[in-house]
Amino acid sequence: MPGPSWAWRHLVRTGNELLLNGSSTDIDLHWHLVPTRGTFPDFDTLWGRHQDVHVDGHPTPTLSGYDALAHSAGHAAKDRWRWMRSLLDVHVLAARRNTWLSADRRLRADELLSVGLAVRMFGRTSTMPSIADKAADAVGPELWRHVCRDQVMTAPAHQPFAVPGINFLLGLRGAARTGASPIEGARLLSRSALPPWVTAEFTSTNAISTVSSALAKRVGDVIVRLRRSEGS
Repeated sequence: MPGPSWAWRHLVRTGNELLLNGSSTDIDLHWHLVPTRGTFPDFDTLWGRHQDVHVDGHPTPTLSGYDALAHSAGHAAKDRWRWMRSLLDVHVLAARRNTWLSADRRLRADELLSVGLAVRMFGRTSTMPSIADKAADAVGPELWRHVCRDQVMTAPAHQPFAVPGINFLLGLRGAARTGASPIEGARLLSRSALPPWVTAEFTSTNAISTVSSALAKRVGDVIVRLRRSEGS
């Protein structure tokens, strides 16, 4: 029986999630909680303090309040705060007094920006600690304008950038905000050059044949997008 394809192994090595599309909903299958390695507590630590919530009457394990806040805030920053629902999640979690009682570490700079933007957008509550005020004050006018503009202009679905490499540069900036190790740059470059939507159709277990075919497809796509950009 053949092993997993090289494309699948590459996805697991360089990515952190896979979107499963259903008829009524979508589910993100994660094997790493966040895209940037080493910036979040390990699984055993998170599981040791997980909480149960009831979904349709069934107890379902989920992150503790503070871990959920950090994860939601980091996820909102990864998406460059384009989705209002993400900032609303951050605000709801930050407004719960119990969330902050389990704090065991400082929020990262990108996570604090998410908290500050959520406070600016939806208002402060009496249950939020003083760090929420400081986070809101740290949101500069340029970032605020950028986020407000994208909240209005964002399309319902993610769209690729016309100019290749933008996602890679944004990923590098995000990694810098999270204090990631330099090796993250190599992983981000590999994922950017060979994203899942390019490699998904290749089933070979051979790296050389898969990479060469995928890169040829990638180059063709880049040429098409550049031509579209020049013609617009």
